[in-house]
Amino acid sequence: MTVSARDRLRRRTDVLRPLPRVGTACLLGLLTVLCGQALQPAVLSYATGSLVDGVAGGARGAWLPSLLLLGGSLVTAQTCDLLGNVLRSLAARRIDGSRRDTVAALVLGAPGIAPLEAPAVQDDLLLASARQTSNWTESTPGQAAVAQLRLCFRVVQVGACCLVLARYSWWLVLGLVASVLVARHVLSRNTLAIAEVAVSGAPAARRTRYWQDQAVDPGAAKETRLFGLQGWLTARWRDSFLAYVEPIWRRAGELGPRQWTALAVVGVAALTALGAIGSGAIRGEVSSGGLGATVTAVIAVLGLAASDSDTVAAAGGVPGAAALHRLGTHLSPDPPVFPARVAAAPARTGSRPPLVRLEHVGFRYPGADRAVLDGCDLEIRPGEVLALVGRNGAGKSTLIKLLTSLYRPDTGRITADGEDLTAVGADVWRRQVAVVFQDFVRYGLSVEDNVALGAPRLPMTPELFDATAARSGSETLIRGLPDGPRTVLSPSFAGGVDLSGGQWQHIALTRALYAVRAGARVLVLDEPTAHLDVRTELEVFRRVVHGLENVSVVLVSHRISTVQQADRIACLDGGRIAETGTHEELMAHGGVYAELFARQVSDRKALRDATAGEVKPV
Repeated sequence: MTVSARDRLRRRTDVLRPLPRVGTACLLGLLTVLCGQALQPAVLSYATGSLVDGVAGGARGAWLPSLLLLGGSLVTAQTCDLLGNVLRSLAARRIDGSRRDTVAALVLGAPGIAPLEAPAVQDDLLLASARQTSNWTESTPGQAAVAQLRLCFRVVQVGACCLVLARYSWWLVLGLVASVLVARHVLSRNTLAIAEVAVSGAPAARRTRYWQDQAVDPGAAKETRLFGLQGWLTARWRDSFLAYVEPIWRRAGELGPRQWTALAVVGVAALTALGAIGSGAIRGEVSSGGLGATVTAVIAVLGLAASDSDTVAAAGGVPGAAALHRLGTHLSPDPPVFPARVAAAPARTGSRPPLVRLEHVGFRYPGADRAVLDGCDLEIRPGEVLALVGRNGAGKSTLIKLLTSLYRPDTGRITADGEDLTAVGADVWRRQVAVVFQDFVRYGLSVEDNVALGAPRLPMTPELFDATAARSGSETLIRGLPDGPRTVLSPSFAGGVDLSGGQWQHIALTRALYAVRAGARVLVLDEPTAHLDVRTELEVFRRVVHGLENVSVVLVSHRISTVQQADRIACLDGGRIAETGTHEELMAHGGVYAELFARQVSDRKALRDATAGEVKPV
């Protein structure tokens, strides 16, 4: 793909755009240091030539100003090197921190999770995340910005050195600069071309990182060793890495001849210049001091044509800047339709739950062959316990994500008390909803923090924590932990502990009930008792499902014993609600629910018979 000069300039500008975020004092200091470093070669060349001419001339004291200038130049160079290392590191770190904040704000501000699940967005997150990488074709935004700034001052350096050369030969300046600019152009294009190949390999890079994480993740260590996966895992890691880097190596090999040709042109120009200067010195047209000054200046000018870390770092930051721009397009939050409602949302505490309706809702995952939901109608009545059942893959979890505004319907709408949730706003609506997902997050924080995350806007007090834990039935579990509510739920930290699946489910339930305390009026439970025994399950339903007032409960479960306790059951089949009613009504109807119930009873009976047949008397 051919990239125009205008596009290349825009890309370089995008890399420099974050520089103001380093702070005024740091930026001014960095600019001053880079300016000093850029002028130093020209000053050194001039001072060296003047010093040699002054000494050769024999006039008393004629060489002293040149010596002072030379000494000052060397001291300034050392000072700029010391300060430059500190300021460049500080500027790069501040830019990288700002980039991480920007990416985090985009991700956390996205109204739903559908954009985050797109593979293209995942690739852009990898490119824009400002993570340090060992791949030479990539660099962090801070590294790229500082490198591009240094390249800009390299132009200043060349210009200053050309002024020194112009004192002796203007045609020498023109020929040398022209060859250097050609080489620089070829070098920049090659580096950007290789970086573009690296960007196209972002999926392979993500797979490489995945296999790397699997190799070092403690959670995967058990199965890795139990199944003897070490060699298999290493092979997958190596294959993914090679799939990523081999196209880069191949492209670099293709561009090599062009780059070597450009450097050969520079070499010819350099030899011609140095030969002309030497010839002039032999003929006496160039003084000894002039010879030293021009040779030093020529070497400084030739440095612009060299491939160095700044060139690679600046080019390596271009894909990340472009990825950030794309993320801003894909993840930009929607403006609230009624901003005033955000502040008023908690005021619903104690009020009745809303009447929620799904009206002809349709939803299809991007790239999927068929819709998960198609013309789905469902009513969640205030204060009722509604069970949602269906075969595996029927779309129950998808419906829950639509209900909680994590996804948006492709067709139809979802309303609360007659108002479209899109108009209400996702942030406002989610304050009215508490959810225990089937794959809930296990935060490596204290028990108290795990619970408080259900409604971080509500100040946590010991009394409130105890009341919520009592409601969920987790008070005994929490009292038995080493440090009670302050126990960290992660063995990775000193004094931390891990919990069983059922214990973690209790914590997740407590977190959801804390959200109910903060004003949520719709409680969604997606397989909330999957890790609990039958007795504990019944206790949870007594305390949680049937013990709450002014709360609608949506229960997703495969257990018939659980579903039978609901006020109403909705059966999802074929992308829509096939039937609703009580357990008795649906069994009498003889539809999908009755088939699911009969199959589960048959499976349980077969399992009991098989188990009983294996039991032998001692």
